[in-house]
Amino acid sequence: MSTVVPLLLQDPTSSSPAPSSNAAQVHTLALNHLLSLGTQFPQEFRYGLSTLSMERRTRLETAIRQSVLQQQAMQQKQLEVERKEQERLAREKERVKIQLKSSFAGFT
Repeated sequence: MSTVVPLLLQDPTSSSPAPSSNAAQVHTLALNHLLSLGTQFPQEFRYGLSTLSMERRTRLETAIRQSVLQQQAMQQKQLEVERKEQERLAREKERVKIQLKSSFAGFT
């Protein structure tokens, strides 16, 4: 906890006007790792959080909430893109229909 939490508290989106992509990736990776630890070891996770100061705990909770919201927004955008693509393909499939006047059933 003492190694991962300082990485999370340095939110790359708020520390500088143009955060580097590496800093943002490290922040996201550390946050995802911490969340997985929290789900695997809930009692130990709670104990580790209880040892943090109130300021650090609040900042960590904020970082987690922001990360979850960002992931949900990205998933929502991806679903919207996929839905639009499926609608476009369905419209295109229904639009292209050619009716032949002659029957070619006798040709083999």
